[in-house]
Amino acid sequence: MELEIERHERINAPLQLVWEEMDSLEQILAKSPQISEYEVVPGGQRARGKTKLAWGPVKWTVDVEVEITEFEPRQRLGFAIEGPSLEVRYEGTIDLAPIGEGETKLDVKAEQRRLAQERLLK
Repeated sequence: MELEIERHERINAPLQLVWEEMDSLEQILAKSPQISEYEVVPGGQRARGKTKLAWGPVKWTVDVEVEITEFEPRQRLGFAIEGPSLEVRYEGTIDLAPIGEGETKLDVKAEQRRLAQERLLK
């Protein structure tokens, strides 16, 4: 593991409304500024796309593959994003829980893995 990210938010909206904003891969990708273009493959659980990266003035585009790995309606969504040319994979979860009637707790956890290191460890 190279990088781990956690974010916790309280959203002033009921759980059902929050879930409706993220209940499909199409919804998630449409709201992801990092993914510049994408195509969801039939079945709706996978997509191919492009992300733009920058290092100072140097900018380039990388092909990515995105997949829904877990799907528990109104509770949890798991995902994986792989950039084969960079040999990197991100895996994460988005968990939702109601806080009263009009508020939702949103927890995001993600970690980055180098694919070359995973191959060496196997």
